[in-house]
Amino acid sequence: INAEYGGIAPALLIEIILLVVWTVVDPLSPLTVDTDFVLEKNIVCHSNYNAFIGVYITYMCIFVVFGAFLAYGTRQAAELFQESQSIGLSMYVTLFVGFVIISLSLIVQNSLIASIMIPTYGILIIITSCLLY
Repeated sequence: INAEYGGIAPALLIEIILLVVWTVVDPLSPLTVDTDFVLEKNIVCHSNYNAFIGVYITYMCIFVVFGAFLAYGTRQAAELFQESQSIGLSMYVTLFVGFVIISLSLIVQNSLIASIMIPTYGILIIITSCLLY
């Protein structure tokens, strides 16, 4: 059992430490945002330091890029291991769509509907591609 969790445990421990430090140093707080409509206000989560968001996104991107690297390395696997091509294609789609989602989300932060719809559609595309391949 130790050998099975030897690669996962350090990564999970680093993520837990990162999230605990972020929660203690800069807890998310509600922020009221005025909209274009007359009497409508929206409440969003706000963080004072964007560095934590950048570090967390970078940490997750490292895993996706590493997965895509492994998928590329095993693309010519034997017939017995044909699922490596499906996993690779899913990793490539996740990498590309994730990059597009993050880029667009950072561009349209002021639009409430766009900031909800872009990640939602991106997640649907990623899930659908993983199920189809």
